[in-house]
Amino acid sequence: MGIVIIALLSFILAERICNATKIMEFISYSSAILSITLSIFAIQYTYTSNIQIQQQFEKINNVAENIKDTADKLNITSKQLDDNLETILERLKNIDQSQKEMYSQLSNMNTAIPEHNNTPQNYLPRN
Repeated sequence: MGIVIIALLSFILAERICNATKIMEFISYSSAILSITLSIFAIQYTYTSNIQIQQQFEKINNVAENIKDTADKLNITSKQLDDNLETILERLKNIDQSQKEMYSQLSNMNTAIPEHNNTPQNYLPRN
């Protein structure tokens, strides 16, 4: 870029000194064409960048939507686990109550049987 500026300054000084109008016209037209070309490239680059940015935003939105769906599913699973835990705790309480009732019934049965009938001979089969 520096060389182009030095070349332009040289041509401008040459036009002033040598009165080289043809060279200056060529440089002027070339500068205008170069400026237009660079403007077109800049517009095209901006358009391409905007499309790429839009695609990146779409990807980010898709990922955010996936995260939201996953969080919703996680909340549902957590609620199901809480419900199942409540069911398990309730069943454990019922089992504990059943065990207490069975113990009470066995205790009542043991107290109802007389002491002499608890010997092992009374449980042997008779011939």
